[in-house]
Amino acid sequence: MRKTPKYLAAAAALLLAASAGTGAASAREINVQVSSLGVYESKYEGCEARIVTPLVTGLAMDSIQKEVNTMLAEKALEMQERYELEVIELMDDPFAGRGAHTGWLMDYRIIDGDPRFLTLDVVEMNTVGSSSTKRTIMNFDRETGMPVTLGEFFNPRANYVKVVSDAVRGVMRRANKKQKGTYWVAPKDDGGFSSIKAGQNFYVNKDGRIVICFDKYEVAPGSSGCPEIELDMKELAPWLKAE
Repeated sequence: MRKTPKYLAAAAALLLAASAGTGAASAREINVQVSSLGVYESKYEGCEARIVTPLVTGLAMDSIQKEVNTMLAEKALEMQERYELEVIELMDDPFAGRGAHTGWLMDYRIIDGDPRFLTLDVVEMNTVGSSSTKRTIMNFDRETGMPVTLGEFFNPRANYVKVVSDAVRGVMRRANKKQKGTYWVAPKDDGGFSSIKAGQNFYVNKDGRIVICFDKYEVAPGSSGCPEIELDMKELAPWLKAE
């Protein structure tokens, strides 16, 4: 049985108290904010971890807020468990020695984009020799207090997955013409980009443009970090929902 850190146990109690007696779909005051619920830090023989758990408050529905915060708390707990297991394995490995190093980081930031939305960017990073980086981006409408999905920007009759995928592929291919190998694009590159995913990471920047976000090594060499593809809204206009 896994042991829940004290700050996450306290969070669970807080979430239950907040929703008690209100029902799973009750309304609340809308004032979307993000704060740090807790921080887990560890340093041992060259192994380090810093895991910050964000807490989202002020959403329109108790049930949605609880679902979001439970997911974030589970991410933090999973990373803590993986870190501690890796430390134990390294300490038991006679070939690793005391020079072994592993680093685990989970933190968040608020993307400074379209003021209509609060955009939470949760970054998970693991460093063992080389580094891997994974992002989870969540967008919330500041006025309605509801999560915002990519599909909501498009006409219901539009196949937005295909439309966005085609637009992303076009940007990548144009970049590859200028600098070969900038992006990995299928079918030319085995395992390269072919389509956006369900729940694709994105945000809307200050210019009102949709920006599609990828993890490190997902569509480009590691030197590119976490690539972001800004879409041409004029190109998407025929499929966008009328405002």
